[in-house]
Amino acid sequence: MIDTFGYKNMGYKVAVVWLLSFITVWIVFENIIPRDSILLQLNKIEESIQDRNWNEAKAEMNILKDTYKKNRLFVQMNNATEIFTTFEHTLGQLEITVKHEQEAAIEYVGALKETLNLVMKPFSGP
Repeated sequence: MIDTFGYKNMGYKVAVVWLLSFITVWIVFENIIPRDSILLQLNKIEESIQDRNWNEAKAEMNILKDTYKKNRLFVQMNNATEIFTTFEHTLGQLEITVKHEQEAAIEYVGALKETLNLVMKPFSGP
């Protein structure tokens, strides 16, 4: 076979470049997405609710919202629309229930913890 344009191993080169790009993006998302800090904030909110310390729960909720807002773009790029929308909706419900000092807030903390691994990991599956 005559290799006129130097494309003899082009498929191999494309595969290697694709694999390296995928690994690079994975590492970037793994380091940017704030999974541990959000889990820490959710744990603090949960403890505050259990102790009925609503002022502390509200303060921790503000920290959680700020952390999420700073990283929202990366979380959104990494997720399908459905899980992202569900996560944001549940976060909003948590905010409202904490604001009004409702015991149901603990349920939203649990729901957010359950979906955290789907939303906050690189290239999460459906």
